[in-house]
Amino acid sequence: MEGAVRSSSNSTVCFWKQHRRRRECILQISMDTAQAHTDAGQPTITDRDRQLNCRNLKQLVLICDFEAKVGFVFVLDSKKPYRLVELQNPARLVVDVKN
Repeated sequence: MEGAVRSSSNSTVCFWKQHRRRRECILQISMDTAQAHTDAGQPTITDRDRQLNCRNLKQLVLICDFEAKVGFVFVLDSKKPYRLVELQNPARLVVDVKN
């Protein structure tokens, strides 16, 4: 995993992948002990594949929500520095990618 970064709670891992067929970069985020659905099984994220009109961020895809694991893929035009920030009350993760 090139450039893997772990969150301070050690439950989130981010890493870059270069897409071989296209020129874009992929930032994959994997979270343990997380869920993207309610206890009743209803999704908390209804748009699982978002096409975006940002300068660098083009697409955001929820790729996994199974057995306490949640995964996202950020599709970007180019590989840029990023940082993870964990916030509390309510608990949430901020992925800050330089534009």
